Amino acid sequence: MRRFVPGVVLTVVSVVLGGCTTAGAPTSAPSPTGDTSAAGPEVWGSVAFWTSPEGDLSLCPAPFIDPGWGGPSVCDDPLEVDGVDAAELAMSSPQSSAGEDDGWTWSAHVVTGSLAGNRFRVTGIDTREAIALQDAASAPPVPSEPQPSYSTDEEKSAALFAQADPEQYGCAEPEGGWRDAGDLEGLIGPYTAGYPGQVVGWAPLGVADGVSVALIGAAADADLDAVRTGMQKLFPDAACIVTSSVSAIELQSALDEPLFGPDPYVARSSTDAAGRTTADPYLAIFRTAPSDELDAAIARYPAGMVLLWTWFHRLP
Repeated sequence: MRRFVPGVVLTVVSVVLGGCTTAGAPTSAPSPTGDTSAAGPEVWGSVAFWTSPEGDLSLCPAPFIDPGWGGPSVCDDPLEVDGVDAAELAMSSPQSSAGEDDGWTWSAHVVTGSLAGNRFRVTGIDTREAIALQDAASAPPVPSEPQPSYSTDEEKSAALFAQADPEQYGCAEPEGGWRDAGDLEGLIGPYTAGYPGQVVGWAPLGVADGVSVALIGAAADADLDAVRTGMQKLFPDAACIVTSSVSAIELQSALDEPLFGPDPYVARSSTDAAGRTTADPYLAIFRTAPSDELDAAIARYPAGMVLLWTWFHRLP
């Protein structure tokens, strides 16, 4: 029996395989076939073409490759393909076998084209323009400030713990020092269920090797005295409490938004512009391609609160 990898898991790594695109001259796909009257705007993306034992071609996000787990399997919801067939692709691209010996093969590419329902109309494969977009998207961010260098691992470790010190968040170290927070999520989960609207974000914050305190994000409109009382019982001498920029009402509204459903992923912490952990929650949603409707819905919430990951991206 063939095993399948959920497509939503693969979307977050769809640009990782920049080194897996086919070498050689860029190619353009032939004229598309089929009904494309409902096709959307042209987009680009890092993808894998999958060829079945019967010679049928389908499309998935480019898979993440871990040699320890063997080859990948085709995703749960592959797209049908117009504009290129399996024979043409095999002639121009080296094919890799799937994770199980069942006759499936695949190859990774960066493509341009347009989406119509569950069908992708290919207009270009591994063009210079598309490869440049992929390289730009996968390039690591350039630090805005010079990065420090360290003489020893111990020096680097001490500096990293200092960056996460709760004093930077305005939290004074209790008399006798910080204690370890222990099972952070296991304790806070039941607390938030019993005190709705009080705590919306949380994250472990390193203070020493093997010791992490709880960075607690009280909702923007929360009763801070109630939060402090509850957290003191849960995490005695192990909690740094800050006010989140996200309110409980905003968070629940986003969770109830039909366009973000059915199951948006909720992360209870994020990272600010300086790379510092915050206790501001965000929602991650996964789609095949961006849309103006989704953009408008996301814009109704604070910047960074709702993050969208897609197989394909708009052309600049």
